[in-house]
Amino acid sequence: MPVGDNDDFLPRDLPEPVKRLLDRPVHYKLDDRGEPVPVHTRREDGSMNVEALIEWGRFMEEIQVRRVLLTEVVAGTFVSTVFLGLDHNFYASGPPILWETMVWTEVAPPPAQQWRNREWWDIERRYSNQSEARDGHAEVVAEVRATLAAEGAAAEDP
Repeated sequence: MPVGDNDDFLPRDLPEPVKRLLDRPVHYKLDDRGEPVPVHTRREDGSMNVEALIEWGRFMEEIQVRRVLLTEVVAGTFVSTVFLGLDHNFYASGPPILWETMVWTEVAPPPAQQWRNREWWDIERRYSNQSEARDGHAEVVAEVRATLAAEGAAAEDP
């Protein structure tokens, strides 16, 4: 494993699974077809590739490119699925986890609705590819709509 000047805090005798994890790409962007490609922010000598990191940061500023789907379930409540740009697979094996679906609200719900107790309020689902992310988005939208319908709230598209 390459160790640069800034990595002196890392022990030299890391366990093999940790070495594999540290050798994995962390930063990703999407190519013209919407497929993830690693951005190599570390050089072979272990030093930081600042130019690549700046390029990745500029890509991450473009939410229109990173957003997969955005559905307003009821006024002010959204299901959002985005490309994360950072691998959220914190294990030494398996594919990178690069997409995420969450539920957001623009408005503060009245206390009587107790939205924070709804099961879907804390939904955070992550995926390894865009197809899974699209399917997962549809599942979360259906879950939120079913919960709202069961509570008698208007769950139709705005």
